[in-house]
Amino acid sequence: MPSSSVCPSCGRAVRAPEGLRGSLLRCPRCALIFWATDGTAPAREAPPRAESSPPPAEDSRPPWERPGFVRRDCEPHRAGPLALLATVALIFGILSLCVCLPALIALPMGLGVYAAARRDLALMQAGQMDPDGSARTQTARDMALGGAFTAGMASLLWGWGAWMHWMS
Repeated sequence: MPSSSVCPSCGRAVRAPEGLRGSLLRCPRCALIFWATDGTAPAREAPPRAESSPPPAEDSRPPWERPGFVRRDCEPHRAGPLALLATVALIFGILSLCVCLPALIALPMGLGVYAAARRDLALMQAGQMDPDGSARTQTARDMALGGAFTAGMASLLWGWGAWMHWMS
């Protein structure tokens, strides 16, 4: 047999089937959700639902100037070619420790890739270049610097060796 509960907000009697006593009911008049009782105990309101936060105030800036947004017309990143050139500069820098000739390629290539990677990272930071390749561009910058440094050190070692040979 259905039991009747009274809505604590508007006072309307709400019928609940016997199996639903002690569960939540919704008042058809005021839409309040409350616990179903047997009619003798006063009905208590259901715990309030967590309401979603209000929508943020409308930002007057264009979408591409808001944090986290990227312009759709920004330059594409060049992480792939920079990583390839940085790898070549690093390999030639290491080879220049054994033979002097690769240093002539590794030193200018490493410095050029380092400068291009720094420029690209600055453009990515400013939102003028696609930031998806920032991690690879940073890696390319570091590898290019390593290749240029190794080639520079190898050139100094080869120059010192040649000078010592010439002096003897």
